[in-house]
Amino acid sequence: MNLQAVEFDFIVNNVKQTKEVYEAVFGLEIIEETNFPVGSNELVFNLAGTRFHLLDANPDYGMEAPAVDEDFPFWFNVSTEDIQGLWQKAIAAGCSELVEPTKSADSGSMTAMFRDPDGYIWMLNDFSKSDIDAFEGLAIAYVVQDVALSLETYAGIFPIDILSQAADHSEAVFTLFSTRFQIFAENEIEGLMGPGEGEGMPFWFNLVVPDLHAVWEKAMALDCQAIQTPIHMEQMGITNAMFADLEGYVWMLHEIHEVVSFEDRVDYFEQEMGLKEKD
Repeated sequence: MNLQAVEFDFIVNNVKQTKEVYEAVFGLEIIEETNFPVGSNELVFNLAGTRFHLLDANPDYGMEAPAVDEDFPFWFNVSTEDIQGLWQKAIAAGCSELVEPTKSADSGSMTAMFRDPDGYIWMLNDFSKSDIDAFEGLAIAYVVQDVALSLETYAGIFPIDILSQAADHSEAVFTLFSTRFQIFAENEIEGLMGPGEGEGMPFWFNLVVPDLHAVWEKAMALDCQAIQTPIHMEQMGITNAMFADLEGYVWMLHEIHEVVSFEDRVDYFEQEMGLKEKD
């Protein structure tokens, strides 16, 4: 199957509670949602054209949610025409203020930043239809040690489309399977620091690719670190694998051989893991 897609996966303390917050702030298009006991739930949704996958924290499986005040080398960038409206909804939903809506003296554009109850950071940016370079939607932003090297590595593994790159290599924007990524170079003065060596993160990129083994071989040839070698899971209709890039960010790969329905996947988890959905 020639399927390709990007999904952002991250761990939260309680999927059901996080869902309530995100629905109150943004409104969500729910794709899949389980109803297991706390510690085993998942939620897949679309937000501003981007696919997300939330998973309950479960220490028994090494699934640790972040500390509320933990610093991350990544955040979510949301471009919107209604910064004030989203900001007010976020604060009312229990999110913490990091930067209140502020207008730049130079550009006149407005930005704001908040931390959600699970500790993840969201930046709101002005979107103006009159600006031909403006982007409306959502992007994942993260910090790397070397922007140029990261772009070279990603281009050697994935079919990325580089949209912009600063002349001083301080930042770049690219898309992968129509999903937008922004990378920034480390800058201690501005508080931009990439992941530390061996630092685990409650977040990873999840890709559906048409030829997993080809992608895997390219990643290994570029000295990415194998976390899980390709494994065929017949009952789920997929092959999957996982690696860390040169900066330490984790990429999970899936190749879909047969589409298995959500209901059949829930049945599998009930049988294999002893889980039972609530009525």
